[in-house]
Amino acid sequence: MHLELPVHASAPAQARREVASWLQQLCGLLPLCEVAEGLIFAMSEAVTNSIDHAFVEADTIRPDVQPPGPSATTGQACGQERLGLVILDGWVAKASASAKRHVVLTVVDDGRWRPPPTDPGNRGRGLAMMKGFVDQVDIDPKPEGTVVRLQQALEC
Repeated sequence: MHLELPVHASAPAQARREVASWLQQLCGLLPLCEVAEGLIFAMSEAVTNSIDHAFVEADTIRPDVQPPGPSATTGQACGQERLGLVILDGWVAKASASAKRHVVLTVVDDGRWRPPPTDPGNRGRGLAMMKGFVDQVDIDPKPEGTVVRLQQALEC
């Protein structure tokens, strides 16, 4: 699975739909199990973090799109796109002897990494939530962007 998402408030919802569809094809289950739903939640949080935190400079907002109203997700006006791209890839890493599928999702952005603040206030719990929903979360911040890798064993 490969998606290229605009840095826009609609990207997390699009990513959730696409990953859910891919997992349904992979697992052959509908509805998805709680473990797969947890993977979707963690991925959505990673995409949202990319949009909210990696692309924060005001001069990266695209002025060519008329905003119809504020977005609950990012606080930016709906319809505005920040320059940049979030890339989402998914694959089955291996099938172990236990018949579990090890699914890997990566969320890659070309924005700037910002370390979490010491006092996040009412925010700043996304990384902890991701780690609570999947087997493994790896974050690789680089000057040219950040890679978040989520791994989860599925029994489907």
